[in-house]
Amino acid sequence: MTTYQRTPETCPYKRPDNRDASIRCALLDQLVGGVPVPSDSVDRQTCQACCDSFYPTVDDWNPVIASLVFQRASERLAELHPGAPTCGNVEQLMTKAIEQLPVVLRYENDLIDDLQRHRQPTSIDLAALHRCLPLIPASSQSRATHRWSVVITTSPRRQPTLQICYDSLVASGWLDPAIAIDGVDGVVRPPGSNVIAERANPVGAWPAWIAALRYLVSTDADVLMIVQDDTLFPEIQCLKQYVDQNLWPNDHSIVSLYTSSDDVRPDNRWQPFPRRWALGALAMAFPQRLAHNLLAAIDARQLDFIEGDAGIDTRIGVWAQRHGIEIWHPSPSLVQHIGQVSTVWESSRAVGIRRASRYIADEWRR
Repeated sequence: MTTYQRTPETCPYKRPDNRDASIRCALLDQLVGGVPVPSDSVDRQTCQACCDSFYPTVDDWNPVIASLVFQRASERLAELHPGAPTCGNVEQLMTKAIEQLPVVLRYENDLIDDLQRHRQPTSIDLAALHRCLPLIPASSQSRATHRWSVVITTSPRRQPTLQICYDSLVASGWLDPAIAIDGVDGVVRPPGSNVIAERANPVGAWPAWIAALRYLVSTDADVLMIVQDDTLFPEIQCLKQYVDQNLWPNDHSIVSLYTSSDDVRPDNRWQPFPRRWALGALAMAFPQRLAHNLLAAIDARQLDFIEGDAGIDTRIGVWAQRHGIEIWHPSPSLVQHIGQVSTVWESSRAVGIRRASRYIADEWRR
């Protein structure tokens, strides 16, 4: 799996075009090879945009490649007489290009790639956070300072997100997160990071998540949090202290720092999720006792109702529903889902309901 950051000079698909300053793309040539097109080269700006996106393959195109294929196919279709023998092939290529583009509804603004947006750390104090997102009522919690243990789970991606996840987590107050790597090919460790697991042969998302939870319950921490590597924290230095003050809503609750677009509310507040949780396990915090309870359910194979390694959020939701455990979450979301490529679903994108339409960092950037 290719995961490195490409440039127009280093991209393996680059073919020099000696006619001018344009660039020939071997992948684009392969995809449209059966359909002669008016233009078979790209300019450097387009090439750079493709390099800034995730690494495309023959079967999974990034938005730049999909747009180029559609453009060239539509240009070719315009040249053909209706009913020409090659019209069907060109139309099929256009249809495939459309299918490779993420669906975003007209009222959504979700095609921002957070990996390409440079954010300065947000200078927000605790009082401002309280005003923006009021604390869960004080009667339900101790306001104590907790001992945290945090693990970032990661695996090879065609668009790496580990470094930005790690840096943003540290900048938000969690200073020494551990990292569990499931499949080492192409994964670059953040300098100075604490790697607790490094499996050459990946076991998959759900087994890797379970292994991270087992590690956490072996620590002396009383708050255990697993963070997926496609999570962006807002770089608000006092965020950890703020979350600390919200633990715990009650003695049968866990907390998700993430709220998807489908679950976010228009008003700013914490609330227990009213249905079975199913959209996102990006950053979930557990008290020790309930983490042990969850592991017991896992070991009893009560959560093996999904085939394969996916469905972490759904499994947690079913466990919580069965045991009367509340999953509290904030509106706006305290973290964002980043990146354009899933490690589980090849063509899945962090757009639409898989993103947070309201994100705490944006509350001060409007």
